[in-house]
Amino acid sequence: MINRHFPQRHRMRWQNYDYTLGGAYFITVCTHRHHHCFGEIVDGEMIRNAAGEMLAYWYAELEHKFNNIECGVSVVMPNHFHCLLLKMDNGASVADIVRWFKTMTTNAYIKRVKQHNLEPFDERLWQRSYWDRVVRNAQEYEMIQNYIFDNPRRWHEDKFYMR
Repeated sequence: MINRHFPQRHRMRWQNYDYTLGGAYFITVCTHRHHHCFGEIVDGEMIRNAAGEMLAYWYAELEHKFNNIECGVSVVMPNHFHCLLLKMDNGASVADIVRWFKTMTTNAYIKRVKQHNLEPFDERLWQRSYWDRVVRNAQEYEMIQNYIFDNPRRWHEDKFYMR
């Protein structure tokens, strides 16, 4: 029986899909409460701060941690991160990969807060889950790639844009 007094969470994963399969995946992770942690957009260009640079570093490290993936295009935005992950074969699931990325970036962020190099975040760095899309064909891949490249220029139109 569904309790009608509480809102139902939107299912974010493709039901019955095996996320350990090879393929291309469009991933978006957002900061908790859309807090701007990673830099700012100036004249349509993302200017990453130290936390934004740290995110880019840990994204590149994914290829060293998981030997079955290739890091595709990505963009660090003030309050979220988009990327295209290419999984070559079965292995770690997309959830495992994103979990590791969020853990490493959170730990690195906390370390820098303790060194007084970054402002503390409120409660946690990341939202509890993430958005994903299984890329279905080359045309969709190209469309997503262009979306990622254009994201800083279109920041004020972005659904994650919040002041």
